[in-house]
Amino acid sequence: MGYSDHLAQFLCMKSKKLPKGPLRTYTRHFTDNKVEEFKYLIQEETWNEVLECNEPNNSFKQFMNTFTYYFNTAFSIKVKFENNFTENKWITKGLIIVYGAGERLPRTQ
Repeated sequence: MGYSDHLAQFLCMKSKKLPKGPLRTYTRHFTDNKVEEFKYLIQEETWNEVLECNEPNNSFKQFMNTFTYYFNTAFSIKVKFENNFTENKWITKGLIIVYGAGERLPRTQ
């Protein structure tokens, strides 16, 4: 016995749930002014802690800490919030207007 095309079929799939609320995206802006500010900060640093250190690993760690500090200062992280709902192509403007007005759609039988 086979199934006809009149029987309902559905598929259960596990998917990653979207977090509630707006999605956050983190960005940095690398404008010409920010690049110049970063260059200025790096040039003004004396780098004595890096140059006077005898241990290569500690010297590198100190360099990276200083570099990262100035990088984060010049190119700070900006948080952008976006809506996390997907756009449904089948929802027309008419449906949105009816739903927004609190009206009920007529039932068909």
